[in-house]
Amino acid sequence: MYSIVYYSTAQPYLENRDIEELLVNSEKANNENNISGILVYKEGNFFQILECPIAEKETIIQLFERILKDPRHYNVIKVIERHNRARLFDKYRSTFKALLNPTEITAIYNYLKQEKEYNPEGYSEVSYLTQKFLALI
Repeated sequence: MYSIVYYSTAQPYLENRDIEELLVNSEKANNENNISGILVYKEGNFFQILECPIAEKETIIQLFERILKDPRHYNVIKVIERHNRARLFDKYRSTFKALLNPTEITAIYNYLKQEKEYNPEGYSEVSYLTQKFLALI
């Protein structure tokens, strides 16, 4: 598996319906393209984990390049890009100002555990940012 994780800030002009449309469209397209993970929007910020099979790595890289150019957000901070041992999310899900279910929260924390193993030097920063973001939910 291959994954990319990032945080970004939504443009202030986006309305709830714009964000809901983005979340629905992202979920549909990513599930159709064998991309799993999660996109969460809360209080003007996005958090996203994208993952796909190694053989389809270019798909996720190209998707992230489009994400970088998307005018609906700014301050895109990629915090992880690497290979994973296994898929941690069974499908792609997006959520808008909603509580994550226990399985999704567990998957995020399992992702962090893998990050600690792969990147012990950068783990504390990634863990800190992720936990702060999850505290908003």
